[in-house]
Amino acid sequence: MQRQSNYIDNRIIWYFVQLVGWLVALGAIAPIFHISLNEKSPKILNWAGLLAAPFFGSGALMLFNNFGNIDGLGGVLVGGAVSIWYGVAGITWLLIMARLPRLRIQAFFAGIALFALLWIAFGAMAQVVWLQWLLAPVRLQLFPILTITCFPWFLASGITQQHLTFGKRVLWWLGQSIVLIGGFILVLYLLPQLSFIALLLPVFPVLLAIFSFTASVLNEAWSYAIGNALFFGWALAATFPLAS
Repeated sequence: MQRQSNYIDNRIIWYFVQLVGWLVALGAIAPIFHISLNEKSPKILNWAGLLAAPFFGSGALMLFNNFGNIDGLGGVLVGGAVSIWYGVAGITWLLIMARLPRLRIQAFFAGIALFALLWIAFGAMAQVVWLQWLLAPVRLQLFPILTITCFPWFLASGITQQHLTFGKRVLWWLGQSIVLIGGFILVLYLLPQLSFIALLLPVFPVLLAIFSFTASVLNEAWSYAIGNALFFGWALAATFPLAS
């Protein structure tokens, strides 16, 4: 027999409340560990790298598709292809900017701390609300590979977002959102078998808003890149189905 119920599951609302709470806590704590450096790169190169990146990333996926099954690359459906796109696009962006800030030990540990906070903020409650966040052993093996592959994009993004005003930061968030969505639309046109990516396009601006906020409070490229690349690599490993 079918039963009617007036029950409404409001857990997702409280999930977002606790996520915002963790981000507010990050904003309050981060200034204590101030490690930003007064390093800037030319704006024209920053934007040129961002605009060129999706064409190289999409071209790389076309090339990989000639040598194997692109939708199951790396043992995870679509997620491997997404990480390759991020990797090639990020390397392209870095090469055009032609600048790499030095890594300091404080930035490394700040990045690890950022990953821990994002892991708890995004995933701990997600595990009991809407997403299988804890990784099975086979997914855990994929996690470092996906993280390393995505890392160049986050390093380039972190470099461009240092010492920005609020208005310019919003502009960079908008620019990256448009480039990512446009780049993956190009991928879908070239490789229709990756159609699952279309479901993720609305998520990119939300994730980029979180990443942009962490850039504003850390204001340092390496800690931003380490923390967010680890988080994004974990999210890819947790979200996409495994290839058979």
